[in-house]
Amino acid sequence: MPTPRIPIDEHKLAGTRVHYLDDAAEDEQPHPPKYPKGITQEAKRVFKRLVGLLMRRKTLTEADGELLRLYAVAFDRHRRALEHLTTEGEVCAYERLDSNGQPHTFFKENLHLKIATDAEKFMRACLGDCGLNPVARGKVKVTAPKVIEPEAFPSREETTLPEAAIDLSQINEDKVLQ
Repeated sequence: MPTPRIPIDEHKLAGTRVHYLDDAAEDEQPHPPKYPKGITQEAKRVFKRLVGLLMRRKTLTEADGELLRLYAVAFDRHRRALEHLTTEGEVCAYERLDSNGQPHTFFKENLHLKIATDAEKFMRACLGDCGLNPVARGKVKVTAPKVIEPEAFPSREETTLPEAAIDLSQINEDKVLQ
């Protein structure tokens, strides 16, 4: 039969550690989400970077994995759209045929610019949901369990006052004998 647990109050009085609370705190440590399948190496690097950042801030849960995957995919999409924008420019020349079949050149916003801006908006929203911007940082709760510190009780030596040394030569014997 196992030894019964000592109540927390007795641990406080004895100044010992409560081991069964330490074990429970270890079980509640959040596990990082698994790496998603089917994303590029660039997206995996972004995913891993955000997981590390959220773990250092102690705000990561397993449920954040899907949101981080979406962010990583949007980051990769944004990168590819920016590559097209650097080669083609933000405004492109397009040709269109009129009703008579004659080609006419007109200038229009590059289609990759919309892809890039939409990805930026989505990535900003994801970062806000994860608490990675200054406004949302205070709204995100810490997921790591707080270590329960036992209250600091004074030791036996601290509670007992030292006895004052008595000088027997200063005792008035007349008052003692009466």
